[in-house]
Amino acid sequence: MVCSSVFYPAKFEQEGQAYNVSFRDIPEAITCGDDFEDALQMAKDALFTSVDFYLEEGRTLPPPSECQEGEIMIALAQALI
Repeated sequence: MVCSSVFYPAKFEQEGQAYNVSFRDIPEAITCGDDFEDALQMAKDALFTSVDFYLEEGRTLPPPSECQEGEIMIALAQALI
């Protein structure tokens, strides 16, 4: 088994010191954090959790879009057999 990563763009919107995070390709992945580092960790968790739901339900994962201005690419480990 070979492991590689797929990256999904996440939009971080600051409100005061907190951040809201959303993924336009995976609309179910929405989260927030008290600061940027917390929001980044929560974004990774939201992406993994949402993808897990897609897989459990037998849904096809949408392909990741190109990163746009103001977005950060979040890695999703993918096992390739």
